[in-house]
Amino acid sequence: MILTEDRQDVGQKDTFGDLVRLLAFLVVCFLPFLQERAQYQYTIEREVLANQEVMTSPGYGTAQGVAKGFYNVVMTDLGVYRFLHVTLDNTKTPSDKFEAFWAKFLIVSERIVDNVPLLVYQIGWRLGVVGYWVLYFIPFFGANIYSGVQHWKLSLAQASGAKIERFKVYRIVVRYSLFAFVLYLLIPSAGAATAAKYLVPGGLFVCAVMINKMVSAFHKMV
Repeated sequence: MILTEDRQDVGQKDTFGDLVRLLAFLVVCFLPFLQERAQYQYTIEREVLANQEVMTSPGYGTAQGVAKGFYNVVMTDLGVYRFLHVTLDNTKTPSDKFEAFWAKFLIVSERIVDNVPLLVYQIGWRLGVVGYWVLYFIPFFGANIYSGVQHWKLSLAQASGAKIERFKVYRIVVRYSLFAFVLYLLIPSAGAATAAKYLVPGGLFVCAVMINKMVSAFHKMV
């Protein structure tokens, strides 16, 4: 009976946690539309220039190519541009009550029409930046995995063995790091455009260290 109640409590906590994460994600998705188009475009331009300072010229050009390619695929090939400017950005005079009601929504949708293209370019640019830094961090990830395996072998030879709880903690950190990556793609840099250039290498460093800890603390009971 006690075990059943404990499982119910854990299930309720997990459900509540999932709900909180979902609400947080929805709020984040709304953030790009709180800025005026000119302000949003300015922050993206500042972020691009800031990243150029810490990237090689070929890497910077490749990241720009990824951004433009991603933009063309989403906006043109998938028809997002047509949807925005035909469905949402409709300026004709309402002819009935339904169209009059829809016209009220169009006042809000103007910000969507203006900022969605910028958001798409931002995501494409940041994917290019992530790809650039991942290539640089491959040796670091390899070294951390190798080191983790060696520590794992050593822990098996000791009486204490691998630490299961530590593994779970490190695994949670990696999961939150992946969630933070999604947030990084969506959240505008706003006044932190200059500092944003350090987010990707810093995040990859943390992920590599956590993977090292996960491997070294792995146990078959996890």
